[in-house]
Amino acid sequence: NYTTIETEQQLTVTVAKAAAQVTAPTAKTDLTYNGEAQTLVNAGSADGATIEYKMGDGEWTQTLPTA
Repeated sequence: NYTTIETEQQLTVTVAKAAAQVTAPTAKTDLTYNGEAQTLVNAGSADGATIEYKMGDGEWTQTLPTA
């Protein structure tokens, strides 16, 4: 057996925006055709989040795009 106790409490919550810590990815500019797939961008970074990449109609992924 058990006894149910109902209580009511009021809380005040304040939500503040945090400063984003993001470094955007940059395009590689020194690519030369060599017959093999090459990474097209220098990776970006984000504290507390992930950066995803997409080429054309492809899926979003954390893998750097290559061509």
